[in-house]
Formats: sequence, structure tokens, C-alpha cells
Amino acid sequence: MDKLSPLVSVFMMTYNHERYISQALDSILSQKVLFDYEVVLGDDCSIDGTKEIVLSYKDKYPDKIKLLLHKKNIGAAKNQIEVFNNCSGKYIAICEGDDYWTDPYKLQKQISFLEERNDCNISFHNYSIVDRNDVYVSNGHTLYYKDILGLDDIINGLFPKTCTVVFRRSAIERIDLAEVPFLNDIVLWVLILLDGSYAMKLNDNMACYRIHENGVWSLQSRAKRRAHLIKQTAQELSIIKSKPKSFILHSGLVSLYIESAIDLLQSGEIKRAKEQITKATDLLFDIESFGWNYAIKYIRFYYLFFKRVVCIIRFHLSLWSRSIKVRTTFPFN
Repeated sequence: MDKLSPLVSVFMMTYNHERYISQALDSILSQKVLFDYEVVLGDDCSIDGTKEIVLSYKDKYPDKIKLLLHKKNIGAAKNQIEVFNNCSGKYIAICEGDDYWTDPYKLQKQISFLEERNDCNISFHNYSIVDRNDVYVSNGHTLYYKDILGLDDIINGLFPKTCTVVFRRSAIERIDLAEVPFLNDIVLWVLILLDGSYAMKLNDNMACYRIHENGVWSLQSRAKRRAHLIKQTAQELSIIKSKPKSFILHSGLVSLYIESAIDLLQSGEIKRAKEQITKATDLLFDIESFGWNYAIKYIRFYYLFFKRVVCIIRFHLSLWSRSIKVRTTFPFN
């Protein structure tokens, strides 16, 4: 790493964040640290006042902020890759334009932690969920029931929120992100942990994740978010030929199909739930796509898969037994 390079690059993407961007930037620029850091901000041709606000911050902090102002809207995926490619720090921290940090020592704590643990690629922490008016909604950290996350945990749907994450840039330098055009947060965590490293949680609550009407994920239903991820992951699987990546995407897609089936059963859509289980089963036994070497690793996933299927059948049996007076056949027959 060049001597003049900052130790940390703060990754930030914005699009129509006029109402929130100042709070986000202030929370970053107020960090108390013993090292240099930069803010790499990609604005995807916002049509509100976001551009003017970030330009004013650039004037005030010319050596701290690196602006990527796109003349036309290029989409979140391409904007994400552009910002990553312009990060020069040893570590990358993430803060979206509508989220913000709440602890002025956040970066120092996480960097000190990672500097002491070379086998850990991701540091994350607890956070709070707030609405558009900064009114507290809930504790995001209740979603984490483990302090250490490995690749299996990410595949099975347990992953950190972006505003809490700091990771090693070297973990993605070995990957051509342009080969993953449907890059999302989950896939990013998977790629970072492909080398067998892990993510570890600090118990401090040091950020706020905001839900609002313009948020990409915030107000979408769980079913819609999962449907989007299924479509995205299936598209990635069709274009990525690398067997390690193919194995990861297979695993993730099977998990998504099973979770989708459970959601559909809970809403009474039995036929569609059966279709999701069939898709999961077909994909699970498509070993040729990723090779027998990875099939050995897949044994654990077979176990998890059938465990989820049993959960689905038990759930349906419970519904069926309560309504036996009006049902004469078991729908999975």
C-alpha cells in the first residue's frame, strides 16, 4: 500500500438522499481516529438536491472526499463497482447515503480489532433501526444470534447490515467484480469469506439503519425481497462458470427457494410452495454444475435442506390437522 494511501476508505453510494446525506457525511467526518481515511462517494445522477450538498462537502473537505458524479443514471450495481474500484484504503467501511453512524470511535474500534486478527475479514456490530424522522423503530442487533459468522451462516441467511461493516480490501481485490454484474450485499459477503475467513461482531451499537419510502429494501415485503434475490441469484448462476462461486450460488438459491416455500405455505399458497420445493430439489441434485469436490462440502447443506423440508411438512401437517373437517386429502400427496 502506498504511503500516501489512507488506511480506510469509506464506501458511500447516494441517489436522491437530499434529506439524509448531510447527517450521513457528518457522522463519518466526525470520526476520532489515529489514522487517515477517505470518503469515496458515488452519486448516481440524483435528481433532487443531493449533488449540490455533496459538492459543498467536497469544497469543505477537498482532501478527505473523493466524488464520483455520474452524468447519467448507471444503476446501483455499476455505481457500487465504480465506488469499490476507487477505494484505496487497506480497509473499506460502508455507509449508505441514508444511514449514519452514532459512535465517533466506530472506525477506530473496528480497525483496531481487525489489525489484531489477520484471519478475520469482516468486522460488524449492533445497530438501531430508525424511520425517516429518526424515530427509533427497533434494535437491529436482535437479528444476530451469533457473534462469529462463517460462509455457511451467510449462505443460510444470517448476514450483517452494510452500515455496520468494515472489511479488508484485499478480500475483494482477488475478484473481478465486473464478472458479478448482479452484485448485492449477500453475494459480497460470500465472496469476501470464500477464503475460509470469518466475520466477527462487536457488541457496541454504533450505527442507524433507516427505513423510508425511497429505500431500496426498507419497505418491501419479505416475500418481494426474497423473490428479487431469487431472480438475481439465478441470473448470476447462469453467467458465472467458476465452480467455487457456482457452489456458493447454488447453496444460496436453494436456501432462498426453501424460505420462499415456507412463506407461501404460511399464506396458504400450497401449489406455489410445492413449486419452490421442486426447484430447490432439482437444483440441489445438479452436482455436475459445481463438481464432486464441492459436493463433499454440500453434504452439510443436504442435511440443512432436508431439515427445512421436514419443517415445512410439519407446518403443513399442523394446518391440515386443524382443518381436517374441511379437507379430505393431504395436498403434498
